[in-house]
Amino acid sequence: MIKKLFFCLAFLFLKNLHSQDNYYWVGGSGNWSNYSSHWATSSGGNIFHTTTPSSDDNIFFDSNSFSAANQIVTLNVTDESCKNMNWTGVTNTPKFNMTGKTLEVHSSVTYDPLMEFQSVGTLSFVSSNTGSLISSGHSIGNVIVRKPSGTFNLLSPLRTQTLRVEDGTTFYTNDYDIKSTNVYFEGGTTTTTIDTGTSSITVSSQMRVYYSLASWTPTKRNLVANLVSSTIILNSASLYGRYVGYSGLYPIKFGHVIAKNFNGHTIGNGVDYIKRLDILQEGTQYENGYANIDGEFEGVIETLNIVGKKVRFQTDSNRSPTIGVLSVSGDGTSIEFTQGSTVTISNTLSFASSSCSVMTLKSISSGSQATINLAFSGVVTGTNLNIRDLSFTGSGTLNAISSIDGGNNTGVNISQQSPRNLYWIGGTGNWSDSSHWATSNGGSTTVCAPTPNDNIFFTSNSFSAANQVVTLNIDNVGLKNMDWTGVTNTPKFNMTYKTLEISGSVTYTTDMQFQSVGTLSFISSSTASIHTCLLYTSDAADDSLRV
Repeated sequence: MIKKLFFCLAFLFLKNLHSQDNYYWVGGSGNWSNYSSHWATSSGGNIFHTTTPSSDDNIFFDSNSFSAANQIVTLNVTDESCKNMNWTGVTNTPKFNMTGKTLEVHSSVTYDPLMEFQSVGTLSFVSSNTGSLISSGHSIGNVIVRKPSGTFNLLSPLRTQTLRVEDGTTFYTNDYDIKSTNVYFEGGTTTTTIDTGTSSITVSSQMRVYYSLASWTPTKRNLVANLVSSTIILNSASLYGRYVGYSGLYPIKFGHVIAKNFNGHTIGNGVDYIKRLDILQEGTQYENGYANIDGEFEGVIETLNIVGKKVRFQTDSNRSPTIGVLSVSGDGTSIEFTQGSTVTISNTLSFASSSCSVMTLKSISSGSQATINLAFSGVVTGTNLNIRDLSFTGSGTLNAISSIDGGNNTGVNISQQSPRNLYWIGGTGNWSDSSHWATSNGGSTTVCAPTPNDNIFFTSNSFSAANQVVTLNIDNVGLKNMDWTGVTNTPKFNMTYKTLEISGSVTYTTDMQFQSVGTLSFISSSTASIHTCLLYTSDAADDSLRV
């Protein structure tokens, strides 16, 4: 009996030794599954394995793997795995054709700069073995790291479609930069630890650093994320944190976050702290798209630097976000606050723009106030501000000089700009161009573009040739009254689907046309009117009239 047991144990031991093999690719182009022609037992050898590699095996692509340029290794089967994969030293620029499939890796992957990808797939790093990745400058598809109680190291910069780290992995970027469409750092049954060092992480769709204490997510409960020394660049991407239904056991903190090219994307849900947030919309592709501060955000942003164009605090009434320093710049920047909500500014705020630019601070809902709590001592002065439906509270004071009182404001000192009558001159041009706004009908003295206090006129002296175009090149423009009566030469109004906020009335004429439409938003409680002169003002489904 003892002898039989010995032979059984010996067999199992030898089998285990046999399972830890080295696989060498030979023979150039071929399918992963063709082990009898491509998976040799030695570099350049002609003795072949009897199966494809398994989770215990090391696989190598080297100088003896490819005999001609651009030969292709095709991952033609699913559920394949290896322990380590190494492409170091390949020649003839081979290609890896992953065909969208998943390769399960139990330790590490090393790519070579001289290989290429014909198509990408997913590298799924599993097991508690220490793992690593050297991508050698390639964009490598999806990377998923699930190593309960295991460690994973980036050993080069990384470019992916999706990076997901979860299930108790300890993950180190080692200060290497990451570029990915999506980044997900998520908790586990055991603690997932994320340490991004001084890495720059650029995301083009969504980044989520997430855990949840909810009973229905028992596998996502534990996460420690060390991100405060990193720079997060959101290029048309949203940023989310923990599940907000429970208090933050592990605070989700970020260092420097840069947001640009936002077009309705959101920052802040489940985020507890951001050291510095730069919203840099001006001059980007989507400068007229909203950058949204999420309604569930109730954390702290030490410094919020806004450089155009449209930022919206969607704050829920039961949330109380705090901004330390709020710095606003950029021409025509507009910041909106949800009615009934409170945003606290604890240190100071400042405004900077060109002399012809009006900055807007307002409630999202016309006629309903939002509250800005100036929780600091001192006086802040701003010029060319347009303020509407805001209640300023706290110990700080805002003096708005040469500004516009849009109505329904309290706790702020506003020195009003004088209303003006402005006349369009010079034919084709952009709304924001001051050379087109004269102080008299057909006059030569020009001034800054209209503000919400002004009446504007397009007249017989505005257009000298047929089909000249007025382009509304900036969004959320405010004015009092607009009148096109008496224009000649059939001018065109190109609203470019933007919004005009009107506190008075609008009069169009049959002698003008629309090159593109937009939105007329009537915001005053005073009597207003619109005369379309039977013009069909829509050539698209999204034009609108708001009253």
